[in-house]
Amino acid sequence: MRSAIALLAVALAAIAGACRSNPARSDDGTGKIDLDATVIDNDAGTTGDAPTMGDAPAVPRRICDGSDGIRLAFAYPVSPSRVPAFTAALYDLGTEFLYVDGHCHYWMQEPSTTDRFARWRPFREGQLTAAQEAALHDVVSYDDFTAGAPPCMGPLATDQSPVRLWDGSTTHTCYGALQVPVDWPMRSELAQSTTPMSGPMRVMVGSLSVPPRAPIYPWPLAGPPASYEIDYGASMAFGVSTLITDPTELAALRSVRDRAIADGIAAPGHFYDAIFVDANGAVISMRDDVPFANQPGGLWAPP
Repeated sequence: MRSAIALLAVALAAIAGACRSNPARSDDGTGKIDLDATVIDNDAGTTGDAPTMGDAPAVPRRICDGSDGIRLAFAYPVSPSRVPAFTAALYDLGTEFLYVDGHCHYWMQEPSTTDRFARWRPFREGQLTAAQEAALHDVVSYDDFTAGAPPCMGPLATDQSPVRLWDGSTTHTCYGALQVPVDWPMRSELAQSTTPMSGPMRVMVGSLSVPPRAPIYPWPLAGPPASYEIDYGASMAFGVSTLITDPTELAALRSVRDRAIADGIAAPGHFYDAIFVDANGAVISMRDDVPFANQPGGLWAPP
């Protein structure tokens, strides 16, 4: 009898051990799941739905991702109602702008906000170094604008021009002023390694009354002013400029622009936000054309 009892005890212990080795399965032969059982992932040392230590961190987004289009854009757009007549082309791309494409090439306006002639001066272009790309990436919080973009303070006025910041996929707009240095983002540093653009240009031509002391400059284009002139009603519209590509005309345009800026600095009271190019009142404004424009008239907008 004692031997039978001992054998029965050994058998019961074996059955109990088998049940403990698979706690998620009942032993009643029905195949039902024991809902109170806990399954442990021994490899991870955590419950089965927890992340493992081997998960790779998120890869930072690149500004210079190899694509042909603009990947970062910053500008202060200007309301057409606030620009002098026949100068809207100067503001087609906004002011104080910085545009960077996927090949690390960038275009910008000179960063000075105190130079009266900054909007008349040549646009500038350069090539980001790897270090500059990394620094610019961090300055603008390129991985997550919503979390790291500078705070917006405003609106400052009902007609305040919005600040536009585009991260390659989303436009972020501030109807006021960003709480950042005046040369943000990195425009003073980037300007040091740029050169003036030297390719095609865009012009706006119209007619105004000539002030008594206004200097008159030589007409720089082959055709007469009337063949380029637009109506006053369109003089403050964006995207209505004429593209100039002839090398001789381009050289003449840049010469007139340089002379007008130099004269305006020497005698500020003689510059009337217009360059007069004949005694009958023809005026001209000009800006550099940009190769990244994606809208008619040399404009750019987020795709």
